[in-house]
Amino acid sequence: MIGGERGAFDKAKPYFEAMGKVFYYCGAAGQGLQAKLTQNLVLANLMQAFAEGMVLATKGGIAPELMLEILDNSVAKSGLISFKAPFVFARDFEARVSTK
Repeated sequence: MIGGERGAFDKAKPYFEAMGKVFYYCGAAGQGLQAKLTQNLVLANLMQAFAEGMVLATKGGIAPELMLEILDNSVAKSGLISFKAPFVFARDFEARVSTK
């Protein structure tokens, strides 16, 4: 997610390609950051809803693994939840993304 002058983006894109596969030119300076913040908000809300939903299901007597299977086979399916759930179930909360 990139913002700034389009010409600068086009010129720098070959260098970006060494770091990733898909690039989104979002417009003026700051709009790449706006898109990233929006994505982070959505992801955070998904994780919060997953955690609260699993508590609700577990307290209601539904096994977490069964609830995850139900979610994975419904319109509530989420790639983020499918990836994170095994770590949550194992109580492994180690960071998987560098913050450096």
